[in-house]
Amino acid sequence: MGRKGRTGQFAGLSTRTRIPSAALVSAFALVAGLLYGAAVPSVAQAASSSGVTVTPAVSATARTVTLVTGDRVTVMSSDGHTSAQLVPAAGSGPAETYQQPGGDQYVVPAVAEPYLGRQLAPALFDVSALLRDGLGTAARIPVSVTYAAGVSPSAPPGITLTAVSGQSASGYLTPASTASFTAGLRASIGADVKAGRPAGSGPLFGGVTGVNLAAGTTIGAVSPRYPMHDVQIDETDTAGKPIAAAAVLFNDLDNLEAGYGNVPVDNGVGRVALPAGHYLATSLVFDFDVNGALAAIHWITDDEVTVPASGTVPTVKLSEAEATSAITVSTPRPSTERGLNVTLYDSDAAGHIAGTGILGFTTPTYVNPVAKPPVGWVRLQVSWSGVGPATGPAYRYDVAFSANDVPADESYVVRPDQVATVKQSYYADPADGTNGTLFNTVYDQTVNAVLAEGGFLITAGSPQTMPSTVTDYIGTADTGEWGQSIFTANFTTIQADIRTFTGGESTAISWLHGPLAPVIGQHTGPQFCQVCTAGASLILGFDPVGDSAPDHAGYFLGATNDDFILYRNGVIVFSGAADGVESGNLNTAPATYRAVYTRDASGAAGVSQSADVLTDLTVDSATSLALPSEDSCYGQSATAPCRLLPALTLDYRLDTDQTNTSDQPIELLQLGVGHVGFDRVESHAAITSAAVSVSFDGGKTWQQATTTGSGGRYIAAWDNPTSAKGTSPELKVSATDAVGGSITQTIVDAYTIAK
Repeated sequence: MGRKGRTGQFAGLSTRTRIPSAALVSAFALVAGLLYGAAVPSVAQAASSSGVTVTPAVSATARTVTLVTGDRVTVMSSDGHTSAQLVPAAGSGPAETYQQPGGDQYVVPAVAEPYLGRQLAPALFDVSALLRDGLGTAARIPVSVTYAAGVSPSAPPGITLTAVSGQSASGYLTPASTASFTAGLRASIGADVKAGRPAGSGPLFGGVTGVNLAAGTTIGAVSPRYPMHDVQIDETDTAGKPIAAAAVLFNDLDNLEAGYGNVPVDNGVGRVALPAGHYLATSLVFDFDVNGALAAIHWITDDEVTVPASGTVPTVKLSEAEATSAITVSTPRPSTERGLNVTLYDSDAAGHIAGTGILGFTTPTYVNPVAKPPVGWVRLQVSWSGVGPATGPAYRYDVAFSANDVPADESYVVRPDQVATVKQSYYADPADGTNGTLFNTVYDQTVNAVLAEGGFLITAGSPQTMPSTVTDYIGTADTGEWGQSIFTANFTTIQADIRTFTGGESTAISWLHGPLAPVIGQHTGPQFCQVCTAGASLILGFDPVGDSAPDHAGYFLGATNDDFILYRNGVIVFSGAADGVESGNLNTAPATYRAVYTRDASGAAGVSQSADVLTDLTVDSATSLALPSEDSCYGQSATAPCRLLPALTLDYRLDTDQTNTSDQPIELLQLGVGHVGFDRVESHAAITSAAVSVSFDGGKTWQQATTTGSGGRYIAAWDNPTSAKGTSPELKVSATDAVGGSITQTIVDAYTIAK
């Protein structure tokens, strides 16, 4: 179902704020341009004779767009909020992110920048449109190709042509063939540089004049609502010569909602029509070497552009030579840069905020100083990751800095007293690959303000080997408030609640320590409740994947089969494919609810453990609690506040290695039994029983484990027989409380016994 707090990046972050699903439409439409409609599973519903209507809750959905360069953008929607995470393709370089008039979000890899708006249509990188139209999410990316006069059409690298007519052709790329397309772009760029030409100025693929998406896309557009004035842009390179190809983004500092756009510059000149007002103009210039690899980035910014209502409009002059302040980070221990995300935020007179950024790179980057604009403000945020030497115990740095305006000195120093020391332990399924991705997002007042407006944020992660244990020095200079998540090679993802770290703090966090069972959990910070009532409304559901940390929740992005049955006072009111349900017309009298949820991920690639889990939960609404005011739930209103149901939760800590494999003759499980909680508000009903049993024959027979403990904290022990070596047993765990609550989880292939 997908619990969310805040996680994401608008050109440099990660969103996990939860808002009521009713607010999703306006917030998402405004900022994300309606990427896609609500994803509601097809289900068979059952209604009781009392007329209760129950439907699937808006589940956590994840759709991965593959760009023509091979970069993958995974957009996740859960209970009213959206986050997007970028995994760059090999050789494509960092990505520029921005928003066009109409609300569409673009992600443009550096390797495509010299051709953007010329041979490569911007539509190829419109993530919003690609999602709306189902392009980039299927096995093929349909494209059209045009050729110069006199050129005999042939297939560009990575593109399979299906039809040719004169100087036009149609065809497609596949996710696998995008690597060839990117290699071809790099080769063309390298040939230009080697010949002494500006990158992108020579012929592309022997005479290709255009590559675009196939017909049928719905690119976001905006109609002028104000008198427009012609503006010319003159842009030069570091030598003072006209730039061959670039783009300039204009943000309206009087009213960001009036629209702003990315304007192509060709041979040093660009033209655009803008309403009268004050503007911030930014341009990212990418320099390449003879191999087509990115050598440097110069980020040019002018926040004093004025378009008068009458008279002559001054030419906007931008020079790459002005961006001379190098962004550097030094750390107390030796480290090598692994990832750099830079975001420039600006605000208009009304306080609306926009952001432009570059994500996921290690290229030398230069900016020019920027003072406070005549209207609004600007703010620079730098997020940086570095890793220690390959030899010795592994460590890394994840730090962030921000400043009002853009200072001339961009040399950042990490102080020892401004980091928390976090032992990060990454577990992994033996069937999965070792190449995970860690996403770290810092939250400061600017980011939080973007999220408060319903911002659609994108994060670029950095590689993380799994399984492994790493000392992570997390920066606290810029608030110390971080959101973290991990993607495995098979795109199982786990997210943590936003957490504020303090300088000098030492702590430990485990990721994907199995068994990975559905959870509801215990959370802090603004959240959307998934086990609550509000007057006649109910929402009840699970996060499909949890691990040993109570605030972790996630899901499989691969193929899964879910089944959910909800009973109300013993009567089935819903049965269908879902991981949670909601209803708005219940009798307000207290009731006993029973949810039986089957999560089957046995068809997902790279999943050999905890693939099939049955959860049977019973909870009585008679002892519900008032939900904290900063949290929200389905159906709430001034007269129907949220009430938290006292649902039981299970917390597992198996004694295994970091592949969730045990070589011990006696297996130990630390079992925590508690109640779902938000900001320390939870039921304190006594835990009256806890039991654990294990099966080594596929559930045919069960052996009771020896379980000791009380008050919600238990140790269970059982033998791992020699005959079971190399197999994965099933676990069955159950618990009850003093107010009629109960939970049982049966986990197939809960862990592996070493051979």
